[in-house]
Amino acid sequence: MTTKQPANRADDAPFRKSCRAKVEPFSDDTREGRRISCGRAQKAIPLGVNRIYQMSHHCLAPTSLPRGHRHQRAFTLVELMIVVAIIGVLASLAVYGVRKYVLNAKTTEARMAVGKMAMAAAAAYRNERLSQAAVLPANGTSAVLNTLCPTANRKVPIDPLSISNAKYQSAPSEWKGTGWKCIKFSIESPQYFQYHYTSIGVSAVGDFFVASAQGDLDGDTVLSSISLNGEIMVGGELHLAPGMQLIDIDE
Repeated sequence: MTTKQPANRADDAPFRKSCRAKVEPFSDDTREGRRISCGRAQKAIPLGVNRIYQMSHHCLAPTSLPRGHRHQRAFTLVELMIVVAIIGVLASLAVYGVRKYVLNAKTTEARMAVGKMAMAAAAAYRNERLSQAAVLPANGTSAVLNTLCPTANRKVPIDPLSISNAKYQSAPSEWKGTGWKCIKFSIESPQYFQYHYTSIGVSAVGDFFVASAQGDLDGDTVLSSISLNGEIMVGGELHLAPGMQLIDIDE
């Protein structure tokens, strides 16, 4: 019977060089080869296997693994910190965007209401009135006047704390006083803002009115303001301002 010899001992050079490995042949019922040991670590290598192994004081780890089974490189601390920083920036941008969206949604109420108030005040000014209240006699005459509606008798609601980070449900009677009744303006649904109408003068050039809303959306008692003006120009025409005036709109 011919005995197969172990594979070339030159393949064992890395073991012997790194940790004085003990190399000895072995054979059993199923395979023949060489057994390599270094301390408590042992590795049996069948004949014909030329794969190189590195030995530590506890185990043998292959330096060359089949394709697809190679060790994957882990993330470094710097890479993880960069990822966390990027996620933090994106999260802050998302929170800011959501906050701006919510604020814009809430201030839409005031923008629409102020615009409606200004249009109603301008329409009331353009309604012609007689210069005398008495009934004209036959063949009588009276000058035609265009006048601004008087200042509203109250703000709605009166107390700004009623709309401090909250909605206020007004009563119909709050909109029936002087000024509100003239411009025929009211709000039936719950509101985030306090509304007011003010007029300076009646019909002279330069007389004007202000339709305004004040809010406290964040509840810090600092009020935001949205307003739109209308002014009587030369010739009696009433012109509205080209845009609304916004003050501390994020409050």
